Amino acid sequence: MPPLLRGDWHPPYQGGQGGSNLKSIFNLIITSYLEIFKQKQWQP
Repeated sequence: MPPLLRGDWHPPYQGGQGGSNLKSIFNLIITSYLEIFKQKQWQP
């Protein structure tokens, strides 16, 4: 059961239409947020 579920989940994430795009946008937002947070921490 777990291997089948895992096999079902991975391909859509990597090759889904807009899936990787959404993932990269989400990653970009997180990275930007972390950078802003770090700057605020280092320079109060």
